[in-house]
Amino acid sequence: MRRGRFIFWYYFILVAVLFALISLGDFSATPAGARWLLIICLAALLLNPFLLLWYREVSRVRGQMISNVSSGNAQTETLKIVNHKLEVQTRELQSKEVALNLAHNRLKELEQAKSEFVSVTTHQLRTPLAAIKWTFHMLLVGTLGSVNDDQKNFLTRGCESTERVIGIVNDLLNLDYIATEQWTYKFIPTNLKELLDSVMFELQKRTREKGVTLTLTPVPSLPLIPLDPIRISMMLENLLENAVKYTPTGGTVTVTLSDARLNSSPASVEVMIKDTGIGIPAAEQPKIFQRFYRSSNALRASPDGSGLGLFIAKDIVSHHQGQIWFESVEGQGTTFHVAIPLVPNQV
Repeated sequence: MRRGRFIFWYYFILVAVLFALISLGDFSATPAGARWLLIICLAALLLNPFLLLWYREVSRVRGQMISNVSSGNAQTETLKIVNHKLEVQTRELQSKEVALNLAHNRLKELEQAKSEFVSVTTHQLRTPLAAIKWTFHMLLVGTLGSVNDDQKNFLTRGCESTERVIGIVNDLLNLDYIATEQWTYKFIPTNLKELLDSVMFELQKRTREKGVTLTLTPVPSLPLIPLDPIRISMMLENLLENAVKYTPTGGTVTVTLSDARLNSSPASVEVMIKDTGIGIPAAEQPKIFQRFYRSSNALRASPDGSGLGLFIAKDIVSHHQGQIWFESVEGQGTTFHVAIPLVPNQV
C-alpha cells in the first residue's frame, strides 16, 4: 500500500512539473534552467527507480522460476531413474516369488511322497514284525519245544530287538498321523492316577531287569480330568521309557502327581517324572523337542531310538492345551513336568 502511494505521488509531481514547463509556451525562449529541469523530469520519468525495482523483481522471479524448472527437470530425471530401478527390482522380486512358489510346491509334493512312503512302508512292516515277535515269544515260553539257556539268551535279545524296531515303526506311524492331521482326540473324564498306574505296570518288567526303582507319589484325591486316555498314555509311556532307558542300574525314577496348580489359571494337574539318569547337555536342551533329534550323550548311551518320543509327547500335550517342560543337569538327571488343564479345549 505504501509503495503504491509513493509511485502515485512520484508520477503526479513529475507530470505536474512537465505540464508547468510545457505551459511556458515557446520552449526555445525558456531559460536554460527550465530546459534542464524538463530534461531531468523526462529522465526521471523514464528512469523511474520503482520501475527499476519492478524490473529487478521480475528478473528475480523469472530466474527463480527458471531455477525451479531446472530443479524440477533434475528431480524428474531422478524420479525416472528411481522408477526404473524400482521396476527392475519389482521384476526381480516377482521372478523370485515365482521361483519360491515353485520350490514350495515341490517341497509339498516331496513331503506328500515321503508321507505316503512312510505310511505304506510302516504298515507293511507291522505285520511281519508282529509275526516275528510272536514267534520269539512262543520259542521263549517253550510252546515250540524246549530251549537251553544259551538259546533262550539269544532269543531274548532277538525279541528285544524286534520290540525296538516295532517301537520305531510305531513312532514313524504316529509322526505320519501328526503330519497329516489324521489323529482324532476323544476327551473322556479320566482318573489320571489309575492311568499312571496302568502305564507304570507295563514298565515293571523292564525296570526290574535293569535294576531301576520306579515309584509313584500321588496326591490323596484328584478330580476326573477330561482327556484322551490313549494319547495321554502314549505321552506318559514315552517320558517314562526315556527316564528308565537313560537311568543307570541302581538309579531311581520318581513319578509325582501334584495338585499344586489346581488354584492357578488355568486349573491344572501336574505330573512330574524325575530320574537320576545321564541328563541333557545345556547347549542341546533347546532342541530336545525337535523331531528326530537326540542329544549327543543319549546317542552314546543308547544308539537305538528314533528321536520322536518327545516330539510326539509335546504334540499330544499341546492338543490338550497343556504345557510340557523340563529341568536337567548333565550327569545328574532330568525332571519332566506335564501340566494338564482340567477343562481343555477339545481340538
